[in-house]
Amino acid sequence: MVKIKICGITNIEDYNNALSLGVDFTGFIFYDRSKRTIKPEQIRKIKRNNIYFHKRVGVFVNESIEIIREVYELADLDIIQLHGDESPEYCQRLDLPYWKCIRIKNFDSINLIQEYSTEIILIDTYSENLYGGTGKSIDLLLVKKALETEKEIIVAGGISYSNVKDIINLKPYAIDINSSIEKHPGKKDFNKMSELIKIIRG
Repeated sequence: MVKIKICGITNIEDYNNALSLGVDFTGFIFYDRSKRTIKPEQIRKIKRNNIYFHKRVGVFVNESIEIIREVYELADLDIIQLHGDESPEYCQRLDLPYWKCIRIKNFDSINLIQEYSTEIILIDTYSENLYGGTGKSIDLLLVKKALETEKEIIVAGGISYSNVKDIINLKPYAIDINSSIEKHPGKKDFNKMSELIKIIRG
């Protein structure tokens, strides 16, 4: 079964709603330029008394290793998602469980996947100006090519009702959902989230 990550969570209501719907991963963004950024101390309050098994993912963009390690402990994260231009050498020095995001521009971009030591790679739509959260749908031909690698692939990039079934049929490791289930940046719409998850779960 395809796993589900809900990213860009900023408040306890959305966090609890996502977990009540059975998601596997919750994503918290630690990037000041994002409209969905959150502080580590907020996550400690959000996750208090939670009974659902899942993993918390911290999303960082071109951040220092020292700050990532500090936030990892403060926010009690399980996985680090590196969504910027981090090199394979940087990722090795991080010495924490991590996913690397590759923003897929063309078929040449796929070659970058094998350069990273992690078994799990997240692919997202390429943008000149944004590191994720663009709402722009990812190219299915590029997804298919990425799935031919030896890595477990998480697919992000404008996933919505219009393309989610096509992506599921390709059998990725997981799907990462964000902007398509929002009322506005940083606030999820429970009905949209519920309906999309129902489609994914089949």
